[in-house]
Amino acid sequence: MSKRVVLKLDGNLEQGFQVTLEIGVEGELYFVEQSGRLPPAQNLATQLEQWQQDYRKLSRFTRIVLKNASTQLGALNYGEQIEICRQAAEALTQELRFWFGSASFSAIDKCLRTILSPHESIRVLIRTHDQRLHHLPWHHWDFVEDYTHAEVAFGTPISRRNVSQPSTSEGVRILAILGDSSGIDIEHDRQILENLPGAMVEFLVEPSLSEISQQLWEQRWNVLFFAGHSRTEANQGRIFINPQESLSIEDLKLGLRQSIAHGLKLAIFNSCDGLGLAYELEPLHLPQLIVMRQPIPDRVAQAFLKYLLRDYAGGQPFYLSVRRARERLQEAWEREFPCAGWLPVIFQNPVEIPPTWTNLLGQNDRSAASSVSPAAFSIPSSTTAISSTSSLLFSVAPPSANPFAARSLSLFQWLHFLPAKRAFRAVLIISIITTLMLTGVQASGVLQLLELKALDQMMVRRPPERPDPRILIVEVTEADIQAQKQRNEPMQRVSTSAQTYNQTFDVSLSDHSLKRILDVLLPYQPHVIGLDIYRDFAVLPDQPELAAYLRQQPIIAACKAGDFWDAEIPTIDPPPEVPADRTAFSDFQKDDDQVLRRQLLQMIPLKQRSTMPCRAVQSFSASIAFAYLRQQGITAQITPYDDLQLGSRTFQSLRSRQGGYQFLKAADKGVSQILLNYRATPEPAIHISMGELLDPQTQINPAYIKDKIVLIGVTAPGDDFWDTPYSLESEKQIPGVKIHAHMVSQLISAALDQRPLLWAWSPRAVFIWTFVWSFLSSILTWQLSKCKNIKRLLIYLVFTTVFASISLWVLCFCILLTGDWLPFVPALLAFIISSSITAIFSTFKSR
Repeated sequence: MSKRVVLKLDGNLEQGFQVTLEIGVEGELYFVEQSGRLPPAQNLATQLEQWQQDYRKLSRFTRIVLKNASTQLGALNYGEQIEICRQAAEALTQELRFWFGSASFSAIDKCLRTILSPHESIRVLIRTHDQRLHHLPWHHWDFVEDYTHAEVAFGTPISRRNVSQPSTSEGVRILAILGDSSGIDIEHDRQILENLPGAMVEFLVEPSLSEISQQLWEQRWNVLFFAGHSRTEANQGRIFINPQESLSIEDLKLGLRQSIAHGLKLAIFNSCDGLGLAYELEPLHLPQLIVMRQPIPDRVAQAFLKYLLRDYAGGQPFYLSVRRARERLQEAWEREFPCAGWLPVIFQNPVEIPPTWTNLLGQNDRSAASSVSPAAFSIPSSTTAISSTSSLLFSVAPPSANPFAARSLSLFQWLHFLPAKRAFRAVLIISIITTLMLTGVQASGVLQLLELKALDQMMVRRPPERPDPRILIVEVTEADIQAQKQRNEPMQRVSTSAQTYNQTFDVSLSDHSLKRILDVLLPYQPHVIGLDIYRDFAVLPDQPELAAYLRQQPIIAACKAGDFWDAEIPTIDPPPEVPADRTAFSDFQKDDDQVLRRQLLQMIPLKQRSTMPCRAVQSFSASIAFAYLRQQGITAQITPYDDLQLGSRTFQSLRSRQGGYQFLKAADKGVSQILLNYRATPEPAIHISMGELLDPQTQINPAYIKDKIVLIGVTAPGDDFWDTPYSLESEKQIPGVKIHAHMVSQLISAALDQRPLLWAWSPRAVFIWTFVWSFLSSILTWQLSKCKNIKRLLIYLVFTTVFASISLWVLCFCILLTGDWLPFVPALLAFIISSSITAIFSTFKSR
């Protein structure tokens, strides 16, 4: 799995930089954060300026319009100037490595090497306001050199995701602008693009502004390419589209914005001095951009494009393709053209994920993995081959003379494998009878417990996940309760609930301690605080600030419902100070084996009583998750059909006779519930005890609280502990507040991270699934029964049954990872029963 590294550098080379490191999995929030510092580097700034001056003196053979630059080398010949440039580059590289080796930066380097593996794909994103850092050779940083699958890019400190339309599968659409070619040869760029597999290229040769604008507005493009002259003046880039006309990005801003909205993912400016182009494109939030830092020699530009597109179209990740192209420039061209490998640089919209070539084709990577590979085409490697207009860059293997031959052969083999017509009828009847029988048995509920146990076994074997970084749990432990008693805080209160009115109870969290917790949390501005502690009593008169907190702050309090599906269950009132719209029921619904596998979202009471304060219809976890998602701009609600709606996606509520469930308690109209997709981790969220939180010596990281969800609950031994699928492995129950954390996390992760919710199949789909396994079993057994040796036949049947059982379990497990709960037990029984009946029938028939 690829990793994303973000380095935020605040400061400048004269005063030094405050550095913040974030490491995360691609497409997810970061999970590691580290701070450090880079010291002032005046010598580095001086060496950078010296290298730029020496390099620019070599720019007479480059794709830049040097109207204001001298092309004379003075008294020095070209070879001597190359040597001076190399020495300046070496001095700059040494100064850069010395800078990264500073003691104040060592924590960043150590964190990177501890968390990341040298063999995984890593993209390093540098976000800074100091534009001089864009000119530095970051690839000479020791970390990037040691980690051979890492590449550096630059991103803006402020970013925004563009809402663009998805690509289609018609091909990678490339708009290629071939501008003013005076003094350079861009014909090779055209040949490379023309022979690119899976690409549809539109060439604009020395176009006018109106021609470019028309293409940007009226057509959809995946890639924008430019070759020709360009330059940067005062941080403004300018491209020369024909001998008489030049443009800035400002001239094309509206058309580019339209094109980005329609799916433009990548722009390549294979021209000189392109940093000004990158700076002007930043406000448009283009996903990916490649420019050249300095003037680039004509032949180097051609070679870079060839190396880049060969690997990228061959299936390599975008960042790795750029790195490989850089390294090949460094190896093949730097003797003749110093610092050739320094020139290409990526500018990346930080919130975008770089697409693969198959993504641009409108396919997913898995389905297209075998459609394009580097072996499918070859590229000439010599300079002569590059300059030859008659040679093809890519030679695609010819298709088979008869494209239907392989398909016809496999179909014939399959038809030959089927039994004869009369036997086929018998196999079909056996399969139907077996499926109907199992459907009846399943409808009786006999298989429900077995299916749930099979689901538990798959759940606990999922790949581990990290705790949800958006949730913080404040635990009230047994030690915290004893500490409150030692401080003589009031721990006995009188209940106001109707069924326990005026009774005295021991509480786990006093008013004084709750107020201290909120005093610590509220200044950091959490999005929402969930109080998973029953408080059916008023705040003591000496704590007016706590009463104000409960009334005014974003606190959702729990109460216990009393008449949702069983009027005999006692109710517990919410805190009197919390408004009704911020109270929610915290009830769970266990299965018959006392294991918690479902999450209640909403319940309409069977008997609504006006005297009952706990009349909340939404669950505690749903209320917290919905409040958090509203802050993120996502609509979360329960539809009139009791289904869950997260933004534009709707998830059907779990009902009886779905998947492995046949009879569900509380499955009537007005009850919304879903399967609980536990996070595969011992701890669903970051947690801290009340004692640690209130300890003056504890240094709290504001990032764990600000704009996050905070759950306050009791983890001391008591009644609020529950059996889960993981209890089968660890024999440990989970406290209720952590169950709520699992539930909240699954809702917000489904909305924000596309983490799947578990979905159970309808009865019709289960019937078809069972029939398929029964039918396959009967056909396979019928073929095996042709063996006349009974002993060998039994061995075959046992082997196929074991193999089918393992295959079925693996299939169900893999599909479960995507969110679908496939019934395992009915399919396995269908295979075994159909196999047995078919074997008996076939043996009897042969005799």
